[in-house]
Amino acid sequence: VPIGANIPEPALNPRTAPIRDESTRTVAVFCLSDPPNVQREVADISSAIQFLAQYDFKTKLIFLGRGTAEAKELIASASRGTAAEIVNLGLQSPEDIAEILSASDAMLCVRGTLYPRRGSAIAGIACDLPIVGYGNGQRIFPIDEAGLMLAPYRDRHALSEALVKVLCDSELRSHLRTRSREAWRRYFSWDGIAKQLIQTLGSP
Repeated sequence: VPIGANIPEPALNPRTAPIRDESTRTVAVFCLSDPPNVQREVADISSAIQFLAQYDFKTKLIFLGRGTAEAKELIASASRGTAAEIVNLGLQSPEDIAEILSASDAMLCVRGTLYPRRGSAIAGIACDLPIVGYGNGQRIFPIDEAGLMLAPYRDRHALSEALVKVLCDSELRSHLRTRSREAWRRYFSWDGIAKQLIQTLGSP
């Protein structure tokens, strides 16, 4: 039985209706790890954002959640020379997190390989986001039912290319959003979790 999102469910929160600037691609990073892992994570994120500079659109990178305020100087240092707009919001209310994620184009998730109990990724799935991150080549049901674009662990070039594909292709983004929306409904909404729990408890 998977965990649910730690933010308000979109259907119950009218503030999450996305308002997007079509001239800018917004990438959300929700939560960072503690040192020393945060240094690697920020370096991976910076590499991906620098890779986007060769493409003809503006990029906005939003950091929010646990560990992001503490990494402010590290993020600023790693982002020097990039054309992207960097916004560090730190801790936010659950309602504001839902609103910010829903208005983004993709989530970049580099805190290790994705697994079914990664709460930050599930929050993105609840907001219909495409999730770009690391995988290990194995099935990670049910989270892999969502709109994931995964690169081999620590392969920064592959991670950057996956992010570019999502941000450059509106049809792909729409497809991945639909997958995330359906995965949330079936597996990660509280109604979906309740149904799975009842089935599990009712099994012989």
